Amino acid sequence: MKLYASLVCIFPKDEHLLLTPSAQLPTLRSTRRHHMQKLDFEEAVVILTEADPRYPQDAYFFLREALDYTVMLRKRQSGEIGHVTGQQLCEGSRQLALKHYGPMVPTVFEYWGIRKTDDFGEMVWNLIELGVFGKTDSDSREDFKNLYSFHDAFVAPYVPQKPATRVLKPKAHQQVQP
Repeated sequence: MKLYASLVCIFPKDEHLLLTPSAQLPTLRSTRRHHMQKLDFEEAVVILTEADPRYPQDAYFFLREALDYTVMLRKRQSGEIGHVTGQQLCEGSRQLALKHYGPMVPTVFEYWGIRKTDDFGEMVWNLIELGVFGKTDSDSREDFKNLYSFHDAFVAPYVPQKPATRVLKPKAHQQVQP
């Protein structure tokens, strides 16, 4: 009920809210599709976090920033623009997280409920089901599955390397204490 009430303000009266049986996330069906308003990202995030509280709003905004960052990287590196794969988005998310949060990435992601690359896929699919993100026929949730270990990606780069063991000899003018 609460979810439907939040949508009444956004959509014309001829649109209906349906809950998909699998994820229980809202999808929209309109009897007059040409009159349907497209949700902006902020509105979609509010709806999603009410319907699926696993990931807070900040996690979705980070994901959107990571998508923009990944598109920019692809354009800079290869001149390509357009569709980003799940693997590319996860790699862009990794790079952006390290850039923004450094050694705090595990803490930030844990707070957001992001514990593995699969969670990026869940958020992307929530946005796809709501019609905010698009997908190709070859895209699937599996594209995000276990792409990298969060420990290897976000902890290991900050673990200090063991210094070489070196025996220091006292200088000639220093006395050795027994």
